Amino acid sequence: MLFKKIAVLDTGYDSYSYEEKLLSGAGYNLEIFPGGRNDRHGKMKFSKDAVGLFVRWTQINDEFLQRVISYQFIAILQMKQPVLSIKIISG
Repeated sequence: MLFKKIAVLDTGYDSYSYEEKLLSGAGYNLEIFPGGRNDRHGKMKFSKDAVGLFVRWTQINDEFLQRVISYQFIAILQMKQPVLSIKIISG
């Protein structure tokens, strides 16, 4: 099976084992960005071959999307007490 890359650009959770298990069962490989929080160009380069992005604080704008041409979805996670809101942007 050929796995498609899902890039996690903004970390901070204790574990991604649930997401890895769920996504691998559907043919996706979860890869975590190893660079710094403010390394925008590094995040763009890392995301280039990803079909999906998980972000928390990285700003996703037209410039970013033009460089990440293969994405199918972007999940933007925002913690606002007491609710976690998820916004999905489809490619």
